[in-house]
Order: sequence, then C-alpha cells, then structure tokens
Amino acid sequence: MATAERATGPEKALVEVLDPTGEPLDPPQRLAVSFYPTEYRVESRTRYDTAPRPGRTDPTTQFVGGDPDTLGMELVFDTYEAGGDVRREYVDRFDRLLRTDEEGGAPPLCRVSWGSLDFTGVLVSTNRRFTLFARDGTPLRARVEVQFTRVVPERVRPAEESAPAEQRRTRIVERGDTLWAISGEEYGDPTEWRTIADANGVEDPRSLQVGTELVIPPRGEE
Repeated sequence: MATAERATGPEKALVEVLDPTGEPLDPPQRLAVSFYPTEYRVESRTRYDTAPRPGRTDPTTQFVGGDPDTLGMELVFDTYEAGGDVRREYVDRFDRLLRTDEEGGAPPLCRVSWGSLDFTGVLVSTNRRFTLFARDGTPLRARVEVQFTRVVPERVRPAEESAPAEQRRTRIVERGDTLWAISGEEYGDPTEWRTIADANGVEDPRSLQVGTELVIPPRGEE
C-alpha cells in the first residue's frame, strides 16, 4: 500500500546521519537539499506465503508478517549561483550514505525530517539525473530519486524483538538484495549482517548471486 503526501510548507528536506542507537552524531552530520520536494511516497506491505494443496486448485495462504515501510522522494541539488560542481558539493556526499565504513560495517542510519515527516532508516537506492550544465560541461543541477527503508534503532526496539527466533529460516536472494537490507528486514537491524554472512560463508557482502538460498539464523547466533 503506497501513499503520496504533497508538500505544503516552505521547509527544506533534511537528512541527518545517526549512530546505531538513533542518536545524532557528534559533531552533527546533516545534508540539506537546494529545493524542497513536491511530494514523497511512503509504502507499507504485508507478506504472505502460499503452498499448494494436493488435489485442489486453491493453495493455502498464510500471513507471515509485515515488511518495513519504505520512503521515496526526489531531491534537487543546485549550484547554479555558486558555480561549483553539484556532484562534489552535494551528490557525492549523499551517495556516501550507501557505502560501508572502512571496517566493512553497514551504511549509517539516517533521519529524514521535513515538516511532519519524521522517518528513520537506511538509504537503499539512488537514481541520479543531471539536468543543468555550465559551458564547460560541469553539472550544476541534479535530481536524485532516493529510497529509504525504515529501521527501528536499537535504543527503542522492544526487548521481545531482540530475542532470537526459535529456528532458522531460509530466504532466496532477489535482484537488488544486499546483506544489509536483508538484515534490516529479517532482524530490524542492518548491522547484524555478519550473522547472515557467517552462517552462509559469504566473504564479500557486496556480491550476492540472485537465486541463492540464504540461511537466516537466529539473531545473535555464533
């Protein structure tokens, strides 16, 4: 189920980088945009499994649970008046939110706030379009479509959510999946990706083969 909400105020969208507990960094790290978006999209989904029944055409359908909400919007970055390269001034800084840290940890948590919107999650995709250039070809304006997946920070996660599952599960890798995103969906915490990597002998978390069956062990299992 997707909903779109249209902007009514003059405030600029703001993306703030958080630590794993959901607290702002010290010193703060904030990324403002040049123009506020005209709309944003929040999508919510539930998941069902189906299984065939011998001799019947109607399979059984079982509710599995809900997927984390996603937030999508288009952000505009502009350096026309200043004359700088919009990639260096804005876009490259924003793209770093998709990358791991030097130790191979998950990309950082972010808080997207704009008016009544308050969304905490991880950036999972960007789609960049450069639409204005200087005479020498330097890009001056970029439109970036972004998508965030909601993550509940450690400090506000109920204790029962942190309890290990009773048994292991499996999951088939689909196009666009990453260990960090899978960990966020399965455990509610993208930083638990090493649990999945260790259970499946994955040495490079950046390379997952579509169609691979991954074992999803109980959270915290060695």
